[in-house]
Amino acid sequence: MMMRGRTFLSRWARSRRGYERGQGLVEFTLVVVFLIVLFGGAVQLGLMYLVHMSLRDASQEGAAYGSFDPTNTAGIESRVREALAGTIDPASVVVTVTETNPGMFCASIDPATLRSNGIRVEVAYELPIIVPFLGAVLGGDSIPLLAMADDTILAPPC
Repeated sequence: MMMRGRTFLSRWARSRRGYERGQGLVEFTLVVVFLIVLFGGAVQLGLMYLVHMSLRDASQEGAAYGSFDPTNTAGIESRVREALAGTIDPASVVVTVTETNPGMFCASIDPATLRSNGIRVEVAYELPIIVPFLGAVLGGDSIPLLAMADDTILAPPC
């Protein structure tokens, strides 16, 4: 009789261990999925920072070029695209060149207002999301990035 109770107890203990093993597998799966999404988000954030720095540097390069030749917008856009050639596809960016002080594009410093002629170069890019679940959280397939640089026109050709 004693043997029989022991058998029942050992069956119950064995089934309990199997339940705990399954519970551990479920917990492990949930933690691994969370860690993968967290790691993927960190990678996406790092990529976003790298691309934004490249856009900022390219816009500064275009503004520096535009400070000597402000009416050559094709040259400014070409300079921006050349600066982006190593990081992203230069054809996928939108470059906008505007004057910062309207009406003073080809003028020198106004002594009454101390406003000078200036140029602004904006570079816009849609960064694709590489993490599978992040797109569903953010509500899109890409992240819009915008970088801009202002500079003073040093040699107006007008």
